[in-house]
Amino acid sequence: MQAPGSSQTATAIDEVTPWQQFAVRPPEAVLTGVNDRIVDILALDPLEVARQLTIAEFDIYRVIKPFECLNQRWTKKDKEAEAPNILAMIERFNHVTIDLIFLSLMK
Repeated sequence: MQAPGSSQTATAIDEVTPWQQFAVRPPEAVLTGVNDRIVDILALDPLEVARQLTIAEFDIYRVIKPFECLNQRWTKKDKEAEAPNILAMIERFNHVTIDLIFLSLMK
């Protein structure tokens, strides 16, 4: 099937990269402190670390439903059923915090 005025054929499954949903393409990754497969997070560019954390956490944040935020559902008895995505965000936050504390103490 061809769209009017288009020279390319449309397919049932079009590949869309995550950045295509935004007005501008994100900046290229700044890869300093990377040596083969060993990465020293403290040697990485801080802006790049922030970008990568934002991307990872956005995937959790975007699935939070508004009703999960009502009446602090994440603190109630049936919190796993009522606010699973908020609990996932809290768990992610705690995991990153513990990792950063550990890295700080190791230096």
